[in-house]
Amino acid sequence: KNIIGKTVKEVLPDIEPYWVEKYGQVVLTGMPISYQNYAQELGRYFEVVAYSLGNNRFAVVFNDITQREISRNELDKIFNLSIDFICIANFDGFFIKTNPTFQTVLGFSTEELHSKKLTEFIHESDRDSTIKIFLTELRKGNALNNFQNRFISKEGKTIWISWTAQPLTKEKTIYAIGHNITEQKKAENELIEAKEKAVESDRLKSAFLANMSHEVRTPMNAIIGFFTLLDS
Repeated sequence: KNIIGKTVKEVLPDIEPYWVEKYGQVVLTGMPISYQNYAQELGRYFEVVAYSLGNNRFAVVFNDITQREISRNELDKIFNLSIDFICIANFDGFFIKTNPTFQTVLGFSTEELHSKKLTEFIHESDRDSTIKIFLTELRKGNALNNFQNRFISKEGKTIWISWTAQPLTKEKTIYAIGHNITEQKKAENELIEAKEKAVESDRLKSAFLANMSHEVRTPMNAIIGFFTLLDS
Protein backbone atom coordinates (compact mmCIF):
# COMPACT_ATOMS: atom_id res chain seq x y z
CA LYS A 1 0.00 0.00 0.00
CA ASN A 2 1.03 3.59 -0.54
CA ILE A 3 1.45 5.06 2.93
CA ILE A 4 3.37 8.21 2.01
CA GLY A 5 1.65 11.29 3.36
CA LYS A 6 -0.65 9.37 5.65
CA THR A 7 -0.77 9.45 9.43
CA VAL A 8 -0.14 6.40 11.55
CA LYS A 9 -3.81 6.28 12.49
CA GLU A 10 -4.81 6.30 8.82
CA VAL A 11 -2.54 3.35 8.08
CA LEU A 12 -3.19 1.47 11.32
CA PRO A 13 -6.51 2.67 12.76
CA ASP A 14 -6.35 0.35 15.76
CA ILE A 15 -2.72 1.03 16.70
CA GLU A 16 -2.16 1.12 20.46
CA PRO A 17 -1.82 4.70 21.83
CA TYR A 18 1.61 4.08 23.41
CA TRP A 19 3.28 3.84 19.99
CA VAL A 20 2.15 7.37 19.08
CA GLU A 21 2.98 8.62 22.58
CA LYS A 22 6.55 7.29 22.33
CA TYR A 23 7.17 9.10 19.05
CA GLY A 24 5.63 12.26 20.46
CA GLN A 25 8.21 12.16 23.28
CA VAL A 26 11.02 12.00 20.72
CA VAL A 27 9.66 15.03 18.86
CA LEU A 28 9.10 17.06 22.03
CA THR A 29 12.38 16.22 23.79
CA GLY A 30 14.66 15.60 20.84
CA MET A 31 16.01 12.58 22.71
CA PRO A 32 16.24 9.18 21.01
CA ILE A 33 14.55 6.16 22.57
CA SER A 34 14.79 2.42 22.11
CA TYR A 35 12.39 -0.23 23.37
CA GLN A 36 10.69 -3.51 22.62
CA ASN A 37 6.97 -4.02 22.40
CA TYR A 38 4.16 -6.04 20.88
CA ALA A 39 1.96 -4.52 18.16
CA GLN A 40 -1.48 -6.00 18.70
CA GLU A 41 -2.85 -4.99 15.29
CA LEU A 42 0.11 -6.52 13.44
CA GLY A 43 0.49 -9.46 15.76
CA ARG A 44 4.26 -8.97 15.84
CA TYR A 45 7.02 -8.13 18.33
CA PHE A 46 9.31 -5.25 17.41
CA GLU A 47 12.58 -3.82 18.61
CA VAL A 48 12.32 -0.10 17.97
CA VAL A 49 14.76 2.80 17.77
CA ALA A 50 13.28 6.28 17.28
CA TYR A 51 15.23 9.52 16.99
CA SER A 52 14.52 13.15 16.19
CA LEU A 53 15.30 14.76 12.81
CA GLY A 54 14.37 18.27 13.98
CA ASN A 55 11.55 20.45 12.70
CA ASN A 56 8.93 18.20 14.29
CA ARG A 57 10.15 15.17 12.39
CA PHE A 58 11.41 11.83 13.57
CA ALA A 59 12.71 8.57 12.14
CA VAL A 60 11.97 5.06 13.34
CA VAL A 61 13.85 1.81 12.74
CA PHE A 62 11.83 -1.37 13.30
CA ASN A 63 13.39 -4.78 13.81
CA ASP A 64 10.94 -7.69 13.76
CA ILE A 65 11.89 -9.95 16.70
CA THR A 66 8.72 -12.04 16.70
CA GLN A 67 10.42 -15.41 16.23
CA ARG A 68 12.97 -14.62 18.92
CA GLU A 69 10.24 -13.68 21.39
CA ILE A 70 8.19 -16.79 20.57
CA SER A 71 11.26 -18.93 21.22
CA ARG A 72 11.92 -17.07 24.45
CA ASN A 73 8.34 -17.54 25.59
CA GLU A 74 8.57 -21.27 24.88
CA LEU A 75 11.79 -21.49 26.88
CA ASP A 76 10.15 -19.57 29.71
CA LYS A 77 7.33 -22.14 29.76
CA ILE A 78 9.85 -24.99 29.97
CA PHE A 79 11.74 -23.12 32.69
CA ASN A 80 8.65 -22.43 34.76
CA LEU A 81 6.80 -25.73 34.27
CA SER A 82 9.68 -28.20 34.52
CA ILE A 83 9.71 -30.50 37.57
CA ASP A 84 13.51 -30.52 37.38
CA PHE A 85 15.72 -27.89 39.00
CA ILE A 86 16.83 -25.35 36.37
CA CYS A 87 19.14 -22.51 37.30
CA ILE A 88 21.78 -20.03 36.22
CA ALA A 89 24.65 -19.33 38.63
CA ASN A 90 27.74 -17.18 38.46
CA PHE A 91 31.35 -18.15 39.02
CA ASP A 92 31.21 -16.58 42.50
CA GLY A 93 28.81 -19.33 43.57
CA PHE A 94 25.54 -17.37 43.68
CA PHE A 95 22.28 -18.23 41.96
CA ILE A 96 21.29 -15.68 39.32
CA LYS A 97 18.04 -17.30 38.27
CA THR A 98 16.12 -20.28 39.65
CA ASN A 99 12.94 -21.90 38.43
CA PRO A 100 9.87 -22.50 40.66
CA THR A 101 10.96 -26.08 41.46
CA PHE A 102 13.59 -24.66 43.82
CA GLN A 103 10.91 -22.87 45.80
CA THR A 104 8.45 -25.78 45.67
CA VAL A 105 10.85 -28.55 46.73
CA LEU A 106 13.33 -26.70 48.93
CA GLY A 107 10.88 -24.24 50.44
CA PHE A 108 13.11 -21.16 50.12
CA SER A 109 11.93 -17.94 48.47
CA THR A 110 13.70 -16.58 45.41
CA GLU A 111 15.17 -13.80 47.53
CA GLU A 112 16.57 -16.30 50.03
CA LEU A 113 18.07 -18.46 47.30
CA HIS A 114 19.75 -15.54 45.57
CA SER A 115 21.06 -13.82 48.69
CA LYS A 116 23.41 -16.60 49.83
CA LYS A 117 26.10 -18.71 48.22
CA LEU A 118 24.55 -21.87 46.83
CA THR A 119 26.87 -24.01 48.97
CA GLU A 120 25.00 -22.79 52.06
CA PHE A 121 21.97 -24.79 50.90
CA ILE A 122 24.03 -27.96 50.43
CA HIS A 123 24.49 -30.76 52.98
CA GLU A 124 27.59 -30.05 55.05
CA SER A 125 29.21 -33.35 54.04
CA ASP A 126 28.84 -32.49 50.33
CA ARG A 127 30.11 -28.91 50.37
CA ASP A 128 33.79 -29.64 49.79
CA SER A 129 33.09 -31.99 46.88
CA THR A 130 30.67 -29.47 45.38
CA ILE A 131 33.22 -26.67 45.56
CA LYS A 132 35.98 -28.91 44.19
CA ILE A 133 34.06 -30.53 41.34
CA PHE A 134 30.93 -28.55 40.64
CA LEU A 135 32.42 -25.07 40.87
CA THR A 136 36.16 -25.47 40.27
CA GLU A 137 35.82 -27.74 37.23
CA LEU A 138 33.11 -25.58 35.73
CA ARG A 139 35.25 -22.47 36.15
CA LYS A 140 37.84 -24.24 33.99
CA GLY A 141 35.22 -24.61 31.27
CA ASN A 142 34.58 -28.31 31.83
CA ALA A 143 31.00 -29.51 31.44
CA LEU A 144 29.53 -31.69 34.16
CA ASN A 145 27.27 -34.71 33.95
CA ASN A 146 25.55 -36.70 36.72
CA PHE A 147 27.23 -34.94 39.62
CA GLN A 148 25.27 -35.84 42.74
CA ASN A 149 24.95 -33.91 45.98
CA ARG A 150 22.47 -33.28 48.75
CA PHE A 151 20.55 -30.07 49.39
CA ILE A 152 18.83 -29.36 52.69
CA SER A 153 15.32 -27.95 52.46
CA LYS A 154 13.99 -25.21 54.71
CA GLU A 155 12.22 -27.92 56.73
CA GLY A 156 15.48 -29.83 57.16
CA LYS A 157 14.75 -32.58 54.64
CA THR A 158 17.58 -34.07 52.58
CA ILE A 159 17.09 -33.74 48.83
CA TRP A 160 19.39 -35.69 46.51
CA ILE A 161 20.00 -34.00 43.15
CA SER A 162 21.85 -35.24 40.05
CA TRP A 163 23.28 -32.29 38.09
CA THR A 164 24.14 -31.67 34.46
CA ALA A 165 25.86 -28.32 33.95
CA GLN A 166 27.50 -26.30 31.19
CA PRO A 167 29.68 -23.22 31.88
CA LEU A 168 30.08 -20.14 29.71
CA THR A 169 33.54 -18.98 30.70
CA LYS A 170 33.37 -15.67 28.86
CA GLU A 171 30.18 -14.66 30.68
CA LYS A 172 31.33 -16.42 33.89
CA THR A 173 27.97 -18.10 34.23
CA ILE A 174 26.83 -21.69 34.73
CA TYR A 175 23.67 -23.18 33.24
CA ALA A 176 22.51 -26.26 35.14
CA ILE A 177 19.67 -28.77 35.27
CA GLY A 178 19.19 -30.95 38.34
CA HIS A 179 17.03 -34.07 38.62
CA ASN A 180 15.55 -34.99 41.99
CA ILE A 181 16.82 -38.51 42.75
CA THR A 182 15.77 -38.64 46.41
CA GLU A 183 13.34 -41.53 45.89
CA GLN A 184 15.92 -43.38 43.80
CA LYS A 185 18.49 -43.03 46.58
CA LYS A 186 15.92 -44.18 49.12
CA ALA A 187 15.21 -47.28 47.02
CA GLU A 188 18.94 -47.97 46.63
CA ASN A 189 19.47 -47.72 50.40
CA GLU A 190 16.53 -50.02 51.07
CA LEU A 191 17.98 -52.54 48.58
CA ILE A 192 21.39 -52.37 50.30
CA GLU A 193 19.77 -52.83 53.70
CA ALA A 194 17.76 -55.81 52.42
CA LYS A 195 20.90 -57.37 50.96
CA GLU A 196 22.79 -56.85 54.22
CA LYS A 197 19.93 -58.42 56.16
CA ALA A 198 19.88 -61.40 53.77
CA VAL A 199 23.64 -61.88 54.18
CA GLU A 200 23.31 -61.68 57.97
CA SER A 201 20.40 -64.12 57.88
CA ASP A 202 22.49 -66.60 55.85
CA ARG A 203 25.36 -66.21 58.33
CA LEU A 204 23.10 -66.89 61.31
CA LYS A 205 21.53 -69.88 59.58
CA SER A 206 24.93 -71.36 58.78
CA ALA A 207 26.06 -70.80 62.37
CA PHE A 208 22.87 -72.41 63.68
CA LEU A 209 23.26 -75.48 61.45
CA ALA A 210 26.91 -75.83 62.38
CA ASN A 211 26.01 -75.65 66.06
CA MET A 212 23.17 -78.16 65.67
CA SER A 213 25.49 -80.54 63.86
CA HIS A 214 27.93 -80.29 66.74
CA GLU A 215 25.18 -80.85 69.32
CA VAL A 216 23.96 -83.92 67.46
CA ARG A 217 27.43 -85.39 66.95
CA THR A 218 28.42 -85.12 70.65
CA PRO A 219 25.80 -87.58 72.10
CA MET A 220 26.07 -89.80 69.06
CA ASN A 221 29.81 -90.15 69.61
CA ALA A 222 29.15 -91.20 73.25
CA ILE A 223 26.57 -93.79 72.17
CA ILE A 224 28.86 -95.20 69.49
CA GLY A 225 31.68 -95.39 72.06
CA PHE A 226 29.41 -97.20 74.55
CA PHE A 227 28.39 -99.87 72.05
CA THR A 228 31.98 -100.29 70.99
CA LEU A 229 32.89 -101.07 74.62
CA LEU A 230 30.03 -103.57 74.89
CA ASP A 231 31.11 -105.21 71.69
CA SER A 232 34.63 -105.52 73.04
